[in-house]
Amino acid sequence: MAKLATTWNKIQAGDVISFRYQPTDKSKPLRTHTVLVLNPKFPKALKDGTKKFYINTLKLEESNRSIFTNKNQAWQLLKNWGGSL
Repeated sequence: MAKLATTWNKIQAGDVISFRYQPTDKSKPLRTHTVLVLNPKFPKALKDGTKKFYINTLKLEESNRSIFTNKNQAWQLLKNWGGSL
């Protein structure tokens, strides 16, 4: 599948997105993260009582390093989740 430019407002559950993230330590290199979106607008109550929305994801890859050590187990996990929806 081709890469498409998008905005945070257009992201939906089930999308696989890649983005670059600059660490707080500027001497470290820019890293590319690939994630599976579980919930694009996850509500979280803060200590002061206000509510903010965050993106809830499952990290798949970081700078071409896979997070899962066993690809078959990863696919089985995703298939199980997909079948339960």
